[in-house]
Amino acid sequence: MVKGNEEILSLREEITDRFGPVPVPVDLLLEIMDLKLLAKEVKVLKIDRKDTYVFITLAPTAKLEQSVLTGLMSQYKGKIRFLSEYTFEIQTSNTDWPTTKTEVRECLQRLHHQL
Repeated sequence: MVKGNEEILSLREEITDRFGPVPVPVDLLLEIMDLKLLAKEVKVLKIDRKDTYVFITLAPTAKLEQSVLTGLMSQYKGKIRFLSEYTFEIQTSNTDWPTTKTEVRECLQRLHHQL
């Protein structure tokens, strides 16, 4: 089981060394693994996507301080909506995977830095 970003990078290098360029499906899998590890660190239970919306559900044990919520609202002004105590949605700028991945990663990193 991969336990960190460095292990994902190492796995990518090993695949490249053994088999050549990483195939797109494997690359996508590695990107998702990276997001899942970051999500786990900030106590995210689930990430869903529908069209240009990403829904992030936090674990009940994730205690967000007011400053974290204020930071999210400031960063995503007009593009964030809290659906419940533990779930919020962010409107992304596009439906393509690279854009969505980048925006979800930025949100998770912001949570990570503020927790």
